[in-house]
Amino acid sequence: MSLRKLAITLALATRPHLIAAQAGTPVAAADTLQVRAVLDFLKAGNRPGATADRFKLPLVGHWRSAELLRRLGRKGVRFVDVNAKHSAWMAPPAQIQKELDARKGRSFTALAYLAFIYAIPYPQYSRLRVTREGNGLRVSVGDDIHVLRFDEEDGAWRLTAVRLIERQGE
Repeated sequence: MSLRKLAITLALATRPHLIAAQAGTPVAAADTLQVRAVLDFLKAGNRPGATADRFKLPLVGHWRSAELLRRLGRKGVRFVDVNAKHSAWMAPPAQIQKELDARKGRSFTALAYLAFIYAIPYPQYSRLRVTREGNGLRVSVGDDIHVLRFDEEDGAWRLTAVRLIERQGE
């Protein structure tokens, strides 16, 4: 076994909250690790104590915008939020950049909320289920709080859709 395969095997074995489900075509461990790396990057933008209480925007979403944009789809990200008045929108990279710089806006808030939920250290929030969906990957976060879509671009999996499907307050 190569050193890389051993590292991937150990990484998956030591993270019980990461589940690579196989529906149809199996999801490669390396693909699952790329997805997790994107979510870990989002989570790393949280300040200490961010998950100690309810969602507070000043404590989350402290990312370097250029690094975040490299992890998102080249055409942007499609968002759906069942809690929002206008629940679906497409945010191109320029809009996301503007919102990241201002630290406000619905796309910024949606990404920050995803980072907040994924950072809560309980499986019902941080467990990942990765399955094939067409040419991409479908990622369910926690107990289906968020459903994400990743598409392969330039040899890497990039986040192209974020759906918040759990009503807040439920």
